[in-house]
Amino acid sequence: MRITCDPSVNMGYISVQPKNILGLDSEMFSVRKYVTPDKLKIPVIKDNVLDQELKKIVISTKTYYQALEDGDFEEEFHNDYDEEGYFTGIELILSKEEFIGLVNEQAYRLYKVFNNSEFFLITFDRLKAVLDSSNIMYPLTINKDVYAITNIQTGSFYHEGCLHRYKIVFIKGLLSSRNDKYPIEYLTIPEFVLFEQ
Repeated sequence: MRITCDPSVNMGYISVQPKNILGLDSEMFSVRKYVTPDKLKIPVIKDNVLDQELKKIVISTKTYYQALEDGDFEEEFHNDYDEEGYFTGIELILSKEEFIGLVNEQAYRLYKVFNNSEFFLITFDRLKAVLDSSNIMYPLTINKDVYAITNIQTGSFYHEGCLHRYKIVFIKGLLSSRNDKYPIEYLTIPEFVLFEQ
């Protein structure tokens, strides 16, 4: 799975599907000078208890895209989708320090085997943040075979004397049964890219 960070704009990108990934000399932009080789992994963990924690997260009756269209939240930047509505890439706020910290802590992980379910979980943040009971799970499509685990943060600002409120969605992980869309073989091969001059 390719995860990039551009510190000049504090932006990251997670390519969650292998198709349409452009060639890149990732060795040239590696985080290797900040992270020991033993941390440059995406661990695969079997966990039969994790589904109990996931059950504490509310599942939305709307799909992610419906909620976005209804104005229930705004995206951090702009996520990319395939023709069926599944994420191909996730754009996010990501500083160099946070990126290095996530890689060092091996926060990007794949969890398998939830009480013999066909679903697996890929995490994009520390597990505590992914399993936060205030998060909301949105099915990506009406098929309910992939869910985005989201954290929605609210805020407000004044502009020209008016109070504006907003809700921003942060994607913390994907719960998927679609190995064709999100192949485990791809998700567990780390390609951590830090664009530095």
